[in-house]
Amino acid sequence: MSDNIKLLKDNFKNIGGFIEANHYVLIEVKEDYALMEARLDKNSLNPYGIAHGGYLFGLVDTCAGVAASTNGYQALTLNSNINYLNACKGDLIKAEAKAIKSGKHIKVYEVNLFDGDKIICNGTVSYYIMDIKLEK
Repeated sequence: MSDNIKLLKDNFKNIGGFIEANHYVLIEVKEDYALMEARLDKNSLNPYGIAHGGYLFGLVDTCAGVAASTNGYQALTLNSNINYLNACKGDLIKAEAKAIKSGKHIKVYEVNLFDGDKIICNGTVSYYIMDIKLEK
């Protein structure tokens, strides 16, 4: 495992803030790839009792952001787009981010969110890779 991947995993263990409050958990990370899970609770739902779009959008951005940082540098979101395809009926969501462009300063990721085997969202997120190394 590269030092960058190890640092990302270690940093994610005590991340706090928005990510912890929303129960986003890192499952797997490798170069330009991340797999995450999120457990829904009453604070994750919209008034109709299904996963709130903002909650899902945050998961898309977080998962892609982890994948974008696998080179050891901080990533800043430039642009993002999400397509809500199906309602989420379960209580566990999986997110998978894969690179579709991985340049030195610009990276683009496709992210799919799954409720079981069903895709509930598809997103694309672009990042600017800054010249600032990740720190512990």
